Amino acid sequence: MSCYDYISKYYTRDYWLSTWSGVMHPICDVESWSVPPDVLNVRCKPPSCQKRPPGRPKKSRIPSIGEHRRTKRQKCSRCHATGHNKKTCRNPLPISNA
Repeated sequence: MSCYDYISKYYTRDYWLSTWSGVMHPICDVESWSVPPDVLNVRCKPPSCQKRPPGRPKKSRIPSIGEHRRTKRQKCSRCHATGHNKKTCRNPLPISNA
């Protein structure tokens, strides 16, 4: 199998040449263009050049009124009690028979 079998026909030389084979007429000068009056009256403002505010951007999702944030209770991985973690556990280390 050839590597050209995996390439789309639009990337071949023949398709590229057929794209540009048509006649292209040059555009005349700006004074001869016919622009509708409603387009002439439209004012385009340049984009605002505001700097990005410092810090982490706010979450885009705003929670609804009935939605409450769940609080997860700490659980120790050594004694499996709630309210503390392994680092602050005051229970003695379990004795393992190895």
